[in-house]
Amino acid sequence: MPRRIDAHHHLWDLARREQPWMDGPWAEPIRRTFTPDDLAPHLDAHGIGATVVVQSSSSVEETRELLALADGSDRIAGVVGWADLTDPGVGEVLAELAAGPGGDRLAGLRHQV
Repeated sequence: MPRRIDAHHHLWDLARREQPWMDGPWAEPIRRTFTPDDLAPHLDAHGIGATVVVQSSSSVEETRELLALADGSDRIAGVVGWADLTDPGVGEVLAELAAGPGGDRLAGLRHQV
């Protein structure tokens, strides 16, 4: 049977980066750090072999961190990161991300409007 991959999960470390979109009481249940170790039992419980993690902030630094997590994990099949698509130097940013740790798992970019 082929390995099942979930297409969308978020991981974040609130000690490293605030998540400004988490404002208000609605976010209380998720206003904490989420790591690959938090995700693993849920993947296991549902027979998911790996996941694609998706950026949660508009930050190239976060993208680098997610790629580094992917580099050290067989459970992260891909990363949808963030880069400023309006930046004339976006090509260089993408080349740097692709050349760094986990860069082979950069699956795409997400740039919120």
